[in-house]
Amino acid sequence: AWAGQQLRLGPSDGGRRAAAAQEGEVRTASGQLVGVDATAQVLTIKGGDGNDLRFSYSDATKVTGELSISTVAGLSARAGTQLTVHFTTKGLQRMATQVDVVSARR
Repeated sequence: AWAGQQLRLGPSDGGRRAAAAQEGEVRTASGQLVGVDATAQVLTIKGGDGNDLRFSYSDATKVTGELSISTVAGLSARAGTQLTVHFTTKGLQRMATQVDVVSARR
């Protein structure tokens, strides 16, 4: 019955809505601090899979946890510290909204 007939599907806006919802939602990533570039406002952690993850941050990004550091730039001398980064995505950019210090490097 379907032989020779074309099935046309209209554009699915459900996929676009799902992508838009994912783009704005807050997610988390955990790993060890690799470094902080305070000039570019970029934080890099090494994730559990061994890959580096880069996050942009702003002056509004909160830092919580074991250390009495209130800014991301203040973490620059703490490579190896275990962090959980709360972030949103916009396109390919990850924006850190909060950084939790889980285990400070001693």
